[in-house]
Order: sequence, then structure tokens, then C-alpha cells
Amino acid sequence: MSDLLDLLGWTDAPVWVPIYKTYDLAGMVADDRCRDCGRKASYNQGGANRLGSFMVCDGCAQIDGCSLQVCNPYPVWCSDRGTRIELAAMCEDCPWWLAAWRWDDEGEWVHLTADEVDDMVAAHATPRHVSRWGRSHPPGKHDDLVRAQSRRRADYLRRAA
Repeated sequence: MSDLLDLLGWTDAPVWVPIYKTYDLAGMVADDRCRDCGRKASYNQGGANRLGSFMVCDGCAQIDGCSLQVCNPYPVWCSDRGTRIELAAMCEDCPWWLAAWRWDDEGEWVHLTADEVDDMVAAHATPRHVSRWGRSHPPGKHDDLVRAQSRRRADYLRRAA
């Protein structure tokens, strides 16, 4: 199993004992703090509607289990049978798709130009880190986000001691 984790690159992340458990065994809310850094969290990325689950703040959700994702989008002009949406582009590696229409400044639906489609396809093809919560960031920003999380955790542990 550890070979699989090494292959996926999940062993590089720091392994921390969670600081907070969102629900206790009776199902009562214990606190609204992030399990990794102790920061007050207003939105739960981790799904705290189950017993024994942990809350993750937005900052920690950006880097929780993130891995490099490189997509191969391609332009296509077709209609999706199920939704009847006219598509301008799709991706081979993820469920991303681009509708062929957009709102203009006057509030009207207009067709995307070929240049707009090319720009959006190129933006989606840019390599990025994607976390298990669906949050993404550029690879160059990853180390800064990890340092910020470590500072938040150290500050909280110092205050709580």
C-alpha cells in the first residue's frame, strides 16, 4: 500500500494529528475549527454532516491531498445529447467542458469566437495542483500555501498551550 501512496505522491505531505473533531460521539457540534490549522472555519470542505468527521478550512482545503493535474482539452463544436448544450471544448482527462455560448455586456447570449475558445482551452491546459476538495492553485504557489498552513498551525498551538 505504501508503494501506491509513493506513486501517487501522497507521502510528501505532512502527517498531522487532527486538532479538532467537528462532532463528538453524541453528534453535538464541538467547535468550528479546522482539523489541520485550528483556524475558525465558516465553511466545511470536509463534510461535517457525518459522525466523527473533521472540518477543513478553505486555506487547508487548497492543499489537502493536492497533486499535479495536467489536462488535454480540445476544441469541439457539437451538441451534448443529454443536456442539449452546444459545446465548444471538452477535456480528455477530467469532466471539464465549455459551452459555446456566453453572456455579453448587454445581457444577450452570443457565440464564443474561436479566439475565446482557444484562450479558455489554453487556460485549462495549464498544469495546476488540484486538492481532493476540488480547489486548485498554480504549482509555484504550493510551497507558500504549505508554509502559511504551518504558520497558522504553529500560531494556534502556541495560543492554545
